[in-house]
Amino acid sequence: MSALPCFLLDDRSAASPFIRLDTFLAGLLPEPVRGDVSGTDLAKAALPTLLCGGRRTSHTAAPIRPGLTAPERRAVLTAAVRELDRLAEDLGAASTAFLYVAESDHSLRDCLSANGYTEFPSHRNHMLTVPADGFDGYLKSVSKRRAQAIRREERRLDAAGVVAAVERCTSPVIRELAPLQQAHELKYGVTTEVEHLVARHEQAREVFGDDYLVATARTRDGTLRGFTTFIPAGHTIHVREPGREYGWEPSLPIYFQTVFYTPIRHAVAHGFQYIDYSISAEETKKSRGCESQPRFTYVKFAESRRRAPEGTLRTVLRALADKSRPAPETSRTGQPTEG
Repeated sequence: MSALPCFLLDDRSAASPFIRLDTFLAGLLPEPVRGDVSGTDLAKAALPTLLCGGRRTSHTAAPIRPGLTAPERRAVLTAAVRELDRLAEDLGAASTAFLYVAESDHSLRDCLSANGYTEFPSHRNHMLTVPADGFDGYLKSVSKRRAQAIRREERRLDAAGVVAAVERCTSPVIRELAPLQQAHELKYGVTTEVEHLVARHEQAREVFGDDYLVATARTRDGTLRGFTTFIPAGHTIHVREPGREYGWEPSLPIYFQTVFYTPIRHAVAHGFQYIDYSISAEETKKSRGCESQPRFTYVKFAESRRRAPEGTLRTVLRALADKSRPAPETSRTGQPTEG
């Protein structure tokens, strides 16, 4: 009646700051504390970790059969979480983590809190409501200054011979985009082999078929200069992974074209109501019309398998708990921007 997708990650897994628990926790720590925590000790405390909740980074959830009463939902979730704890023990996991639980998912949040998980704020998710009156309506939804900047950006792209399109993510296209994605990930400290990226996209193509789409930016000779993959589902477009040829005209706003302007036009043309922009780059996404949505992390550490000094965990959890406390009324400090 319920399912909890989960993946065992260890120190051989890609050190993504949004997925692997040790680098994820380090990225959430306030700067003064981050320098005091050993990355080696944090990895020892957190890894291997049983990461739960599915592969869409910013949406950690436990699907439950529709039609259950509230008490039945609680019972099903409790059984699933306790079974998860047994699985973590069998696998020798040092921790179990739910990284991006929606603020509104009270059933899962209450269940995790009741079963010994520590809660703290996570990276925020970002959603854009697609205007009914087209791209002009989108420009009206942002500030006048931003709208003028967007028009200038599109004129620059046109003058440079950049052609925007939405294409199906076929095998030949995947071969084109993988090196550009590798360059993008390397910019953020993540090293991934091209063949691994190709396999990842091929897996998505097998699952979603013709619904696996890519916003492309090509020069008129057909060369791919930038892209962003996305998947439509229901009333929402879910933006996935970008890439860019950074050695070609690096000042051109290709990222904004493939991440925002082309998907927005596609959403308008095909009647989608929302675009899900996931996590990171909060200020950039808000400036392009997105609204942020709180997410919460839940972690349970296995004391019997703790390999790091106790002080490491105590320092990390205290710092993250302090972030969850309301700021004083006089504070004007915003959320840190990731990405």
